[in-house]
Amino acid sequence: MIPVKVDLQIQTNASDGEFGIERILDFIFKENVTLFAITDHDTTGAWYQEDRLRTSVELYNERFRANKPVVMRYEDTPGMFAVGNVRVIQGEEITCHYRDKETHLLAYFLDQSHMDAESNLYKHNRRMWNAHRGWAKALCKELSDSGYPVSYEEVLEKAVSSYGLKPYILPRFLQARHGEKIASELNMQGTPDIKEINKWLNKKYQISIERYYQGPDESNVAPFPDIKDTIDMVLDVGGVPVLSHPGRYEHITEPEPVIKELLDLSNGLIGFEVYNSRQTEAKTKLWEAAVNAAGALKTGGSDFHGHAHRKEERVGVNMDQRDIDVLFARHQEILNRK
Repeated sequence: MIPVKVDLQIQTNASDGEFGIERILDFIFKENVTLFAITDHDTTGAWYQEDRLRTSVELYNERFRANKPVVMRYEDTPGMFAVGNVRVIQGEEITCHYRDKETHLLAYFLDQSHMDAESNLYKHNRRMWNAHRGWAKALCKELSDSGYPVSYEEVLEKAVSSYGLKPYILPRFLQARHGEKIASELNMQGTPDIKEINKWLNKKYQISIERYYQGPDESNVAPFPDIKDTIDMVLDVGGVPVLSHPGRYEHITEPEPVIKELLDLSNGLIGFEVYNSRQTEAKTKLWEAAVNAAGALKTGGSDFHGHAHRKEERVGVNMDQRDIDVLFARHQEILNRK
């Protein structure tokens, strides 16, 4: 094994993460991570616009590295940039269906030149953006109707995107304005924390985002795309598809048949996130053995969202440099097929 510290799944506040790229970079450099991927849920907002990306790097330099600033540059490899000596893969975590259950597919090496408005992945992201806004508006209405008045417009003003409303922005509004009332309903002393309010929201207000996901004509409600269509979305824009945290799904128990099916669906191009900080060691060993036996691509990530999302959360996982080399080779193979 050639050990290397990387992190191929990190969410920012462009989706449901706590922090912007400037703070993520601070964590990355402190943990000596050499390669990481930005994989926000159903959006490329954190990295798609060059001016926004460069502004984030400038903020990092101002806040955390004023005496020794780093420079951001695009890599020769499509879908990548670098900040100082840290390489960054432009990615996304896509919501889809597998076995009729919500499943997540990671996409690596997404490049702006391929992600135009006509690509199916771009269209999916747009529909998910609208779905999150519809969901958030409906949730604010239900809260207000049940005695917890919240203004959707006011909440939206505080959010970087509509994705962050539920895990962070909306719970903070509720905590500040209705904390005592929620505590009384929960029969608890003191003001509930963000985690407790999220649990309360999930239990009491079961509004599905999928209810607001629209089909291609943007008029009729449609289910999330199935995993085969989602794999094709990623391959069509030159990305590498990887099944996210397979050891954490209740609808996926035996690795071998899933690995075989997905390899068949992707012509052998899909990978599997074997190493994920939020799954058990037993599951990691199970999937590692099965993926090795199949000779498939392995990746790994912390699934970092921010310290408010999970206590003691840190960036970085240890991987074998040879697996990273396979990931880059797979990307080149996909580009050669386009």
